[in-house]
Amino acid sequence: MSDLSMVRDFFIIKEAFENGDFSLQTISDLIVTIRTYRNKLTSEQAVLLLDIPLNVLENDVELKDNGLWQKSNRDYFSGNMNVHDSDYIKELKERITLASFGLKDIYDLTKYVQGNFKVLSGVDFLLRNAEVTIRDDVKLKTYSTFNNSGKAFAFYIERAFL
Repeated sequence: MSDLSMVRDFFIIKEAFENGDFSLQTISDLIVTIRTYRNKLTSEQAVLLLDIPLNVLENDVELKDNGLWQKSNRDYFSGNMNVHDSDYIKELKERITLASFGLKDIYDLTKYVQGNFKVLSGVDFLLRNAEVTIRDDVKLKTYSTFNNSGKAFAFYIERAFL
């Protein structure tokens, strides 16, 4: 795919943010798009683009059902972590296998990917954990400003491609 194809795909998401026609599914779709173009994105672009789901995980969402989320996702999440031999990934994978993890761990893993985007061999798999969590397992906190943040999210996408 051409670089123009990549820009078009990200700008479709940017437009949804600008128009106020977005949801948590849009954040999940953004992660899918980052995964799709992981080999074309620069580290700087990845940092800006991943700031969006990181900000949402940190400020806007909470788990729908913590215990069920841990049990139903531990095999899938740990299976996605067979791709890198860092001590951090090994330790986190062990905790996930034991269903002893939380939303903060998904945030931390995504932050780790953001900081090591070009050197990690398994970015595609590691980002699936945040993608699935945001898509299926969280809800907006009652005091969240997520629904009013579209223009800020769009700005970050635009900055990534300037």
